[in-house]
Amino acid sequence: MGAISRGAEVTVMTKRELQEKLFDADPGWLGPKYLKGFWAETDWETRALAILQARNGGSMTPAMMTLLRRQARLGKLTTYEQCQVVAAKWLGDK
Repeated sequence: MGAISRGAEVTVMTKRELQEKLFDADPGWLGPKYLKGFWAETDWETRALAILQARNGGSMTPAMMTLLRRQARLGKLTTYEQCQVVAAKWLGDK
């Protein structure tokens, strides 16, 4: 949102559809439901794998999604979902 506030036109590209959620992980990770087993695990690699599996990253809060949609309606933001960047080229000073 900072670039838009300074007059830039912004393009957001994502590998999958944008997700609107309050948290990237299951709420069970906020209390003892999953954390008890996590802290009981002594192997750090197993813990790291548990973190990677628990995260369902790429989400934005409802408040941020509202801001993004508003900027898109105003023509200041373009989103491309479910895409892959295969090349990029700098086009100048802007």
